[in-house]
Amino acid sequence: MVIVMTYGTHIAGGVCAALLVNTVAPIDNIALVTAVSAFSALIPDIDKADSKLGRKLGPVSSWIEGTFGHRGLFHTPILYVALYFLMSFLLPISFEWITLGFLIGTISHLVLDSFNSKNSGVKWLYPIINKRFSILHIRTRTSGETMFGFVMVFFTIAVVLLSNDIISVNTALSTGFEIPEFGITEYLSNIEMPTFEFPTFEKYEWTIVEDLTSKFEEVEISKLFSW
Repeated sequence: MVIVMTYGTHIAGGVCAALLVNTVAPIDNIALVTAVSAFSALIPDIDKADSKLGRKLGPVSSWIEGTFGHRGLFHTPILYVALYFLMSFLLPISFEWITLGFLIGTISHLVLDSFNSKNSGVKWLYPIINKRFSILHIRTRTSGETMFGFVMVFFTIAVVLLSNDIISVNTALSTGFEIPEFGITEYLSNIEMPTFEFPTFEKYEWTIVEDLTSKFEEVEISKLFSW
């Protein structure tokens, strides 16, 4: 029996995939790409009549499932890569973000299906090798899928936040902020500290000596004339 990832997990996967791609190669229209990716993440399950999308399409989905089977041609990366290039060639340049979102979403679906239970993976090398590959053996509609979904979302959030920090540092560098190439100790030792000039009492010392000398001379002179 082939296990199907629930549609909620696939939608979340499409969103996460778009955001992760954006951290590697920034996308100008990330909102549109993310929305298209979330929807496109449901497309491969068109070959399953009782899937979320399959129930909407009815007889079309039933015909596809009867002709190609579930996780057959419509669960192969070569199909969606070919469709991506075909749409990029036929559609005007203004549709580039839609075609990109389509590719990200459909591939994210295949990646998530590779985490299903044994013998329910994806034919990644089709048509060269007609074999399904799976990474983990997570059964759908279980606590395992729920936990997997949470880990996927939190991982994406962490990567996006880290990416924003890196972008902030790069922005600071581009605006003239310089980070020393050597260690922090050497950096601090090279900072010029302000100098303070403390008052000296040299002139006061000479004044005291001069006063004492003059008084001593006065005393000696008075002795000379005291007789």
